[in-house]
Amino acid sequence: MLVGANIPVVGALKPNGAQMTATRDDAVLVWRASTPARIGSVVLAGLIAAVLLAAMVTNPVKAWFCCPALLVPVFLASSLWRGARLDDQQIVARGRLVRRVIPLTDLRQVGLSRIGFVWVQTHTPRPDGGDVTALRMAPRGGMNLGQGPPADQALVDEIRRRAARCGATLDPRVAGPVRPPTRKPLVFSI
Repeated sequence: MLVGANIPVVGALKPNGAQMTATRDDAVLVWRASTPARIGSVVLAGLIAAVLLAAMVTNPVKAWFCCPALLVPVFLASSLWRGARLDDQQIVARGRLVRRVIPLTDLRQVGLSRIGFVWVQTHTPRPDGGDVTALRMAPRGGMNLGQGPPADQALVDEIRRRAARCGATLDPRVAGPVRPPTRKPLVFSI
């Protein structure tokens, strides 16, 4: 999987099936939904939108119900732009509504949550007051369909290594999977 202008991804395959030869030190790690999942969500979003628009045209009296329901296809189609990228300077996380750029020099802690997603904590709070960002788009468990490196302790170690190389002041490692150090709910986190 190549994303953008020939950005190498660790573990990606070339069109002829050969493994790419990018090393972990110079590679840009990219996470995004797998191609079948993205195509499936867009097709489903299109079908739902077509049904809702047909219902609005055939029964204009109840069109008020269909208008808010049009948010469902938009939510489904948002998997097209949802993803994250880790390079040697920053983490760029694009959620359904928010795009966050986290400089690696600002990282304070990196950990793995109890339910398996990677989270990062920064020294500088975001404008909304939080300082923890959950990277939910990294695939968890054995269900990795070419979405990028799995969310496991090796990924946490890789982010910590790159942040230390950038000069970040990191807290000591957390022991095992823990709850992110925040009181804010992470339900709507990236």
